[in-house]
Amino acid sequence: MSEIYLELTRDGSHTLVNPGLDEGYHAFAGAFTESVYVYIEKGLATHPINNNVKILEVGFGTGLNAALSYQHCQQAGAELYFHTLEPFPISAQLAAKLNYPEFLEDAGKQVFNALHQAPWQQQTDITSDFRLYKDETLLTKATLPEGHFDLVYFDAFAPKKQPSVWTMENLEQCHRALKVGGMLVSYCANGQFKRNLKALGFKLEQCEGPMGRKEMTRAIKL
Repeated sequence: MSEIYLELTRDGSHTLVNPGLDEGYHAFAGAFTESVYVYIEKGLATHPINNNVKILEVGFGTGLNAALSYQHCQQAGAELYFHTLEPFPISAQLAAKLNYPEFLEDAGKQVFNALHQAPWQQQTDITSDFRLYKDETLLTKATLPEGHFDLVYFDAFAPKKQPSVWTMENLEQCHRALKVGGMLVSYCANGQFKRNLKALGFKLEQCEGPMGRKEMTRAIKL
């Protein structure tokens, strides 16, 4: 099987490409730009920040969302607990080749390499105000506390490439794990995905997509 490889996107930042799925980990129009827009500007930055933010991520991938989230929380004076699911982690050697530290601000730069060096299946204090739990498992097999998280980043490969991740069962897991008023954000605006979220009781908010794309998904648990 072909190995995952680096590719430069149009904003100058790297993404990774999974040849088995013929799919990139980020938008080829701009990996860094997409992550900042979807998960920070239209996600974390729009949600009321308390002293301790708890985020669940479906798809750790390159670790970029985690670094950006810590960067934002530090600037806001909030502690961060980040629980990320990734059944197929990349190697630390491949992660070290990613050029995201060139784009991150100081807080993000300081933690990026530590994210990939942290062990799996145990909580790691990356800093005094950033706790990370890397969970090497599928969402269907994850044990998640009910009503615990402020946000869910749903950042799996696209539904047409990995349909088993976008099932109602998985979305129910996310719904249970979120606090009332919690937010789910995703780059994906697939019609069935949005209908399933509505059926679970999420309120969908209209949200323009990144880099000229018509739409992304932002949903609130009622």
